[in-house]
Amino acid sequence: MRQPSSDNKLIFCDICAHPFFGNLFAGTIFFHFIHSFVDAVFERINYAAVKASAALAKEKGRYSLFEGSDWQTGAYFEKRGYISERWSALRKTVAEQGMRNAYLLAIAPTSSTSVLSGTTAGIDPVMKRFFLEEKKGSMLPRVAPELSMQTWWHYKGAHTVDQRWSVRASGVRQRHIDQAQSMNLYITNEFTMRQVLALYLEAWKSGVKTIYYVRSKSLEVEDCDSCSS
Repeated sequence: MRQPSSDNKLIFCDICAHPFFGNLFAGTIFFHFIHSFVDAVFERINYAAVKASAALAKEKGRYSLFEGSDWQTGAYFEKRGYISERWSALRKTVAEQGMRNAYLLAIAPTSSTSVLSGTTAGIDPVMKRFFLEEKKGSMLPRVAPELSMQTWWHYKGAHTVDQRWSVRASGVRQRHIDQAQSMNLYITNEFTMRQVLALYLEAWKSGVKTIYYVRSKSLEVEDCDSCSS
């Protein structure tokens, strides 16, 4: 897709963390349902974003490099498998009216910006129910959203989640997101380089544009959350 002019702005859809999304990481059996759920949610978000940008183009004009872009040719929709009746209708609208924005979606908040917004990273599992995070020389307490005795078991620490499922979920989202994702891997010191490489290859096969940090964790001194009552 051609580059947008400097005055074009992105439409950001903030997928803020919620206790329900923490619960999504509770068990392997649930993951298959989760991927279908995430696929449907992000397709719906993207549809709304494309529709809104087309409406803005009709009102204020299309971005300067729309002619010949994937938007005009329809390649954008073909690459993502958007072939349903409503997508086909929107594709026709886009071809006629144009797009106000060349790029639409980005995931927020990331780990750093989540500190400012007082929540958790939008697409990462919760690191721990409670932990201290160092930022600019200061230690910040981080607590899982709405943590209580009732929600305690909703959360599973990021380092105990099978990272293959996180990678695949990122691949599911990527089909609907034209920006890269701030996707992190959470590994323990027991991981071998072969296992880390396998996760990168899984990300490539799943269509993930980039992996951000690989966050490791020592298991030498580790308390059991279930037993430390």
